[in-house]
Amino acid sequence: MTLAQFKRMKPKYKFRLIMVCVIGFLLFLGLLKLLALGIGLIRVQMNTSQLPAATAANVLEKPNMNQILEIMDQPDAKEVLVESSRMTVNDLGRVTGLEMHLLNLVSSSNAELWTLTADEEGATLRRDEVLYENLSSRKLRMMDFQTYYPGLSRVSSAPVVDWLRANFPVGETGLYTFTDNFGDNVNPDFNSYLERGLPGIWVPKTGQVSVIQEGYQRILKCAPTVMSVQTLENQKQLFFTKTALSQPEEVLVVLFEAANY
Repeated sequence: MTLAQFKRMKPKYKFRLIMVCVIGFLLFLGLLKLLALGIGLIRVQMNTSQLPAATAANVLEKPNMNQILEIMDQPDAKEVLVESSRMTVNDLGRVTGLEMHLLNLVSSSNAELWTLTADEEGATLRRDEVLYENLSSRKLRMMDFQTYYPGLSRVSSAPVVDWLRANFPVGETGLYTFTDNFGDNVNPDFNSYLERGLPGIWVPKTGQVSVIQEGYQRILKCAPTVMSVQTLENQKQLFFTKTALSQPEEVLVVLFEAANY
């Protein structure tokens, strides 16, 4: 149709034609969006690996650590860095969830971003992005996976579980959440939390608990976390009352010694 033919059309037909074009364009955009979404889902599936027989409860064990390195095709654990982590633990010291963001230094000009996710159903490792740049300088502010990962596993030691239950009880249905989002976990600024009045504990590789005293100076490397608690409570709604976990409340700084198993 030419412009002259369009101008000679009656207004109602012009309107109908315009609406048909608009609807067709929107459908085309929708198809493109669905196609992009489908390609994205396929890409995620291709870049995601399952850790056989691993769940949140055992993902911090050494065999699963080795599996992670195998999937990354990284023979040197020191070349994998931990950007951040979030771990949930129940009243018995059983890990119920873990999310960890990792940086794999493949070479001097190539690095990969990975996400480790584990829950009570299973565990997956997903490659999120490939970066074509030298990120070796990140070692100055990101802990190495080789010692950080075993450090977190000490959360299930009997002395830690007993101490937490005695000082911060959450009950059978409550949760402890340990979060490392310091940005620089090689030199974490945990003193700002202590100055706010939060107590702190040091957990060495033996699994014992030492309360951090005023003027404490950290000597050894650690997996630094801030612990929050959630307990089951009755929450009043408009017409009814429901039972749910409370909002997370930060209560403790926990420093796990970074050392091998």
